[in-house]
Amino acid sequence: MTKFFYLVLLSVLIISCNSNLTENEDNTEEYKSATLLNVGQNVPSFNISSLKGKNINIDSLKGKTIFLNFFTLSCPMCMKELPKIEKEMWQKYKNRKDIVILSIGREHFDNELIDLYLKKQFSFPMAADTNRYIYSLFAEKFVPRNIIIDKTGKIIFTKVGYNEKDGLTEIIDILKNELDYKN
Repeated sequence: MTKFFYLVLLSVLIISCNSNLTENEDNTEEYKSATLLNVGQNVPSFNISSLKGKNINIDSLKGKTIFLNFFTLSCPMCMKELPKIEKEMWQKYKNRKDIVILSIGREHFDNELIDLYLKKQFSFPMAADTNRYIYSLFAEKFVPRNIIIDKTGKIIFTKVGYNEKDGLTEIIDILKNELDYKN
C-alpha cells in the first residue's frame, strides 16, 4: 500500500510539473492543446489577492506591461526559476511604475506560499490560485508557465518550462524592449 501511494504521488508530481519540456518541445501538440491562450489574444479578466493583501484586478493594469508566472511547489524547475525572478527581474524593475510582476501558485493556499516566501526571502508579488481558476483561464497543464502582456492587454509572449542554461534571458530581453520602446 505504501509503495502504491508513493507511485501515485510520483505520477502526480511528474504530470503537474512536466519540467522536462525544452524550448523545442513547447511546440508539441500536447503543449499546444494544453495552452488555451496564445500570443495576440487579450488577457482574460480576473482578480486575485497577493500574499500581502493587495487586490490585483488585471483589467485595471492596462497601460502597464505585465509578467505572469505560474508555478507549483512540487515542480523542481519552478523552484529554480523563482529565485531568478527575484534577483534578475524584481530587483531590476521593482521601482518602475510601468511594469507588474506577479507569480501565482497554482493550487496552493496562502499559508503554503507564505512559508516559501519567508524561507526564500522573496519580495516580489505572489498570490495563491487555490482552486486553479486563474491558471485555467490560460492553460490546462504544464508549469512553470510565463506570460507577458503588453500595455494594451494583449499577450505578447508565452512559454512553458525553464532552461537553467538560458534562465530568464529571453523574457528579460522582451521586457526591456517592451518597456523601453515607448519611453
